[in-house]
Amino acid sequence: MDGPAMVTQCGIPPGRSFTYEYQVNQAGTFWLHGHDHHQNSDGLRTPLIVRDKHNPPFYYDKEYVLSLEDWYDAPFADRLADTLNPNKPFPPPPSFPHALINGFNGNHTGPLLFDAGKTYRIRLINMSTTEWFKFAMPGHQMEVIEADGIYSEPAAVDGVTLGPGQRYSVLVSAHSTNIYNYKYMIELFASFVPRLRGMSPRYYAGTVEYRRGALTVAANPETALEAVPEYESMAWTADVQLSALYHRPALPVDRRIGLVLGGASFTDGVTRDVINNITYAAPLIPTLYSAISLGALASNQTLYGPQSHAVVLRHLEYIELT
Repeated sequence: MDGPAMVTQCGIPPGRSFTYEYQVNQAGTFWLHGHDHHQNSDGLRTPLIVRDKHNPPFYYDKEYVLSLEDWYDAPFADRLADTLNPNKPFPPPPSFPHALINGFNGNHTGPLLFDAGKTYRIRLINMSTTEWFKFAMPGHQMEVIEADGIYSEPAAVDGVTLGPGQRYSVLVSAHSTNIYNYKYMIELFASFVPRLRGMSPRYYAGTVEYRRGALTVAANPETALEAVPEYESMAWTADVQLSALYHRPALPVDRRIGLVLGGASFTDGVTRDVINNITYAAPLIPTLYSAISLGALASNQTLYGPQSHAVVLRHLEYIELT
C-alpha cells in the first residue's frame, strides 16, 4: 500500500479511482483503512479476512468476525483543533468515544448464534485510532490460535486485550446443552485518558444465543466488565508470551534502527509528535517522488526533509526495528 497521502505519494484525486493489485500469500485476520487526513478515524476502515486455501490447522464449525471501532461525536478535524488548542483542557470532551461492534452501537449488535457442542472461531479486530478493547465471554473459555495474522500455539485465556490495530482469533467450544444464553462483554478504554464515570471506560455487551427466548446467564448489559465476579482472577492475552505454530529461524540482522516515538509540549502550549527527540514535520514533496527524481542523491536522507526523519534502506537489507 502507499501509506499516508502526501507523505509517501499524492492521494487519489476526487472522483478518480486507483486499483491496488498485490499477492496475498498469508492467511489470517487483517484490516485496511484510508489514510488521508485521518479518514480511518472518521470511519473509512474495514476487515480483510484471508482464509486458508487448504485446510486450516485448527478445526472449527463456523466463524464470526467482530470488528471493534471507536466512534466520536465530532469529525477528526474538529477534534484535532481542540486537542492542539492550548486554551482547552486535555483531553477535550469529544475525545471520549463510543464503541461500535460490526458497525453498530456496541449494545445493539446482532447475537452470536451458537449450536450446542460446536466449536467457533471468533476473529477480533481492533480498528480504532487510539482506544483499547477488552473482550470476554463469561461462562466460556477461549483459546488464542492467531495473533496479527500469525497462527500460534493454542493458549487458553478468559479474556482478550487488543491495542489499536491488533487482531486475535480465538476458538470457543459451545456448551453441550442449549438451556441458557450468555453474554459477551466488551470494555473500551485508553490508559492516557482519565477515568470518568459513564465516559471512560465505556462498557458494552452482546448476546451469545443458544436458543431464542432462553434465559440469559451472566451480567446485565449495563454492568462493567470489572463487576464480573471472576474478573480479578481472569487470564488475559499476553502476546509476548505466545509461541508461533510454525517456527522459523530468525533472519540475520544487517542493521538495527532505533526509533523513540512520543509527544512533547512546547512553550506555546501545543503538543507535537516527536521522533528521536526531533519534532516531526511532513515532507514538502512526497517521499516516493523525491526518491525517483533525486537520482544518485536518493540515498541522502537529509534531502527528504530535515524533520521528516527519513531512513534510507539498502536493497534486500534485513532490518531490526526497535
